[in-house]
Amino acid sequence: MSDGALPYQPYYCEENAWHRCRSLGPSSVALFVSNPPRQVVLFAQRAADELPYVVWDYHVVVACPSEDGWQLHDPDCTAGTPLPIERWLAVSFPHVGRVDARYDPRFRAVPGSTYVERFASDRRHMRNGDRWHAPPPSWPCIGQGFNLFEFVDMTDASNDVLDLAGLRRRFCSNRSK
Repeated sequence: MSDGALPYQPYYCEENAWHRCRSLGPSSVALFVSNPPRQVVLFAQRAADELPYVVWDYHVVVACPSEDGWQLHDPDCTAGTPLPIERWLAVSFPHVGRVDARYDPRFRAVPGSTYVERFASDRRHMRNGDRWHAPPPSWPCIGQGFNLFEFVDMTDASNDVLDLAGLRRRFCSNRSK
């Protein structure tokens, strides 16, 4: 399933997000979701089996401004896409503040144009020797080399890494920019 005709491949959220940023234009923002131990709990995800949540090492979604505020594009969300960012946060992180804080999400906000220009993945993180962890997309690899984990790293204290409250201040309290 995808947003219209945009490419989609399960388990390749970073590439799905790259295609969305390219399609949605320079006002889009790639949001990397992770945390220092790379164990972030997300609810309402297609990959959840018997439990209502998954624990991802990272997830990537795209925010885009609209007349009604920021819309969140997450084709892996079972609540639909796009959604108002407030709704996506409510369905994806209902547990924050009620479970071990080490699973709380952190977000790296990357301007869509920067992400489209700089992201590169030869998909090495999805291989174990000769075996794929999940079938790769049909489209060619994006960029040259591999820099995914530069975006996923949530251990630095830069301005573009936000906790949930910071993300809400930046994207929920203001209308589109």
